[in-house]
Amino acid sequence: MIVVAVAIGLSSCASSGTVKSEIEASIPDTAFEIHLYSDQSPEDYLGYIRRRLEMKGFTVLRYSAVDQNMATTSADIGRRLTLAIYVTVSYDVNVSKTLAVFSGIQGRDEGFVGAARWNPIKDDQAYAFGSLAEVVSEFDYEDLVYIVEM
Repeated sequence: MIVVAVAIGLSSCASSGTVKSEIEASIPDTAFEIHLYSDQSPEDYLGYIRRRLEMKGFTVLRYSAVDQNMATTSADIGRRLTLAIYVTVSYDVNVSKTLAVFSGIQGRDEGFVGAARWNPIKDDQAYAFGSLAEVVSEFDYEDLVYIVEM
């Protein structure tokens, strides 16, 4: 597996009416993870992410300030699909910024199905990843990078 980072210059202040189409157009095929970079400390950024996810209707299942990660329970994203979000935050010494890594687990009414991933077919996995991207794009950040598999 070859992994490539694709930097995207989206504004974190986009209006909710145009975010989805703007984001869908910017997601590269085979994206499976989203990285956000911030000038906040890892501890502060993780707390900020937690508050924002809770405001968006996600319930925090596990939160560890020591390990700097968190996971949410599944939230309804429409189309009889659910999305659970996993976040890890660390300080990236290479760029001198805090890095938040987001991944999602897509589910159906009957349980988890698999990883949320973007693809050209635009199936349920892609819909879940697009929903993750839409949520994450509304956070404060310096840079947003999609991680793709080649």
